[in-house]
Amino acid sequence: MTNIDYSKFTSEDFLKDTYFLKSIKTPTKESNAFWKEQLLTEKIQEKEFRVAKNIILSANIPHHTISEEELSELWNKIEKSNKQKPLQRHSRLIQFAAVAASLAILFALSYTFWSKQSNNGSSLISIAKSMQVQGDSSAVQLILNNDKNITLDQENVTIEYNATGDVIVNKQQVAHNIASNTNGPAQLSETNTYNQLIVPKGKRSSIVFGDGTKLWVNSGSRIVYPISFKKDKREIYVEGEVYLEVTKDKTRPFIVSTNKMNIAVLGTSFNVTAYTADKEQSVVLVTGAVEVNTDSNKKIALTPNNRLTYTGGQLDVENVDASLYISWVEGLYIYNSEKLGTILDRLSRYYGKTITYDARVSELRCSGKLDMKDELLDVLAGLAQTAPITWQYNEIENELCITYK
Repeated sequence: MTNIDYSKFTSEDFLKDTYFLKSIKTPTKESNAFWKEQLLTEKIQEKEFRVAKNIILSANIPHHTISEEELSELWNKIEKSNKQKPLQRHSRLIQFAAVAASLAILFALSYTFWSKQSNNGSSLISIAKSMQVQGDSSAVQLILNNDKNITLDQENVTIEYNATGDVIVNKQQVAHNIASNTNGPAQLSETNTYNQLIVPKGKRSSIVFGDGTKLWVNSGSRIVYPISFKKDKREIYVEGEVYLEVTKDKTRPFIVSTNKMNIAVLGTSFNVTAYTADKEQSVVLVTGAVEVNTDSNKKIALTPNNRLTYTGGQLDVENVDASLYISWVEGLYIYNSEKLGTILDRLSRYYGKTITYDARVSELRCSGKLDMKDELLDVLAGLAQTAPITWQYNEIENELCITYK
């Protein structure tokens, strides 16, 4: 139900209204009764209501979101059309058809907005964006819901939430759970019921949630998660790379949201790579099953040893050896015919060091295994045994420059 005053609404106003759109596309007894009462008591302009309703039903716009690029293109077309000199209409029917077409586009935009807002991950994504921390820190930061910032300078940080929700970092309790129950603290505002873990380049971390689910968090990553999971779902937001072993719970699916994907599971293990600086995001399934939904409304289910990549709105799934993609958890980097540019980028994040290279170096293909518990220079020496490269340290820029040998 809604408290909006519809008395002065035009057809275009109706087509921008979330409740009206939802009522016509997916009517319920309550929504039907509401609009019937509005018409019978003449609280709305029946003509405007009927025009908007007919446009929606005749347009038959599908129930899916469209990409930001498509949205931008639609708006550009509308603005371009508005600037052009109106053509002479030969009949009222043609004029109405033109108006209907324009309003159908507006409806598509409005419905897209409503769909995105009702999407599983949309509210959490908004919260995660609002929680971003300015500045660059070389230490792991655990920012609790009460704005308490715990800075940890160790290379590997272990965070655990016990059954009562207390926070334990590297075996030491650092905070008590302020939630009144395991279903979440009703007395807190929504934005104050989430914690945030920021792992800079050169550091790693792990989290064990109260349900037993464990996350390994790679360098240059950020995780936003509730202080306690809800009754109907367990949901977190990820930027960067994580490997998850999700505790099975048939009543509460586990949802990993990125800025481009939602990955839903009941209980399984999988790797997610979603760095905001990268064009490509990926999911590698180790055990169980997951369903991936993208921001372009593409949906696909994965089976073990499937690797999904999502780039520029395009999905691709291939069969791989999943163990190669989670070897980083053990401090190893195993790669097979990988571009050297990709390898160097991962090493840069893992060690927290700037590494530069040219296009010729980037396109070299390499296969092998690196032990990232070794020093970076030792790792590069290992790479140089299989690839024609050399390097030098630029003290002024504080970076390693890789060149073709």
